Amino acid sequence: MNRLMVALMLLPAAAGALEPFANFGSPKEEKFLELDFCRRGLFVILVGECSPAGKADRDAISSKACAETAAMLEDGIAALYPLARVETLRPESPGEAFNMLARTSVFGFALVGRGDHKGGLATPGGPFYPAGGSCTSKREVFGGFYYHSKYSESAAAPKELRARVLSRYEFVTSPDRAKEGSWPRLCQIPASLVYPTRTFAGKMKGDARKFMEFLAAEKRRHIARDVKEICAHCAEYSAHGHALADLCPPVSDVCPSGRITPANERIVMRNYCLLTHPEYDTGPVGR
Repeated sequence: MNRLMVALMLLPAAAGALEPFANFGSPKEEKFLELDFCRRGLFVILVGECSPAGKADRDAISSKACAETAAMLEDGIAALYPLARVETLRPESPGEAFNMLARTSVFGFALVGRGDHKGGLATPGGPFYPAGGSCTSKREVFGGFYYHSKYSESAAAPKELRARVLSRYEFVTSPDRAKEGSWPRLCQIPASLVYPTRTFAGKMKGDARKFMEFLAAEKRRHIARDVKEICAHCAEYSAHGHALADLCPPVSDVCPSGRITPANERIVMRNYCLLTHPEYDTGPVGR
């Protein structure tokens, strides 16, 4: 799927124009999640076993569901984190999966495939269970697109959730309240999607999109907050010829209204990242 198309899908349209800040559904929490959408680094998607374990399992997972879910995540993360890289890998064993994640460049990851009631992702060499040691640097996003990803070896899914119950996902934004030994808890991840139940093959791609929409809503909140901060200091930026003056009159109409339109979206994104990462400023070249 084209990345531009994914980006547009994640931005709701207002009447007559694309207005990313109009009528979007922000997360219930008033706090800002500790996410850095301008970060560089690596987001890793690990795809495990995607064949049903048996006849009773046939509707829970499929190779097609895994492929479509991984593709949605890859394009969505690339649109939300334009300076980061995304890798999709297929580990052959738990050890290989651990090593793929245990890189300091990794800031987020998703696991896609069949799982078990102890929060393990099935690989050809056995289940890969949550392992805090693989989080060698700060992790900010986790997508658990496999059975019972809410749980862990020390906090297994209750029996009533192991049967063929209606598939459902949950967003976890308070890692300290997550299940003991689970990925969000072990790695203190501020934004996660997990399943308390098994997955349903026909819904996985849609669930992945819901997660991307959740992150996109949070990104819009971050940008709205930070553009407001820029606009409040336009006089200083303009007086000193600072790069952030590109958002101020007469160069741009972004300030003082703070309205983001298709015409100014590119310059807003560049300068938004410059505010959060001053080290990205390379001077007037390219502006």
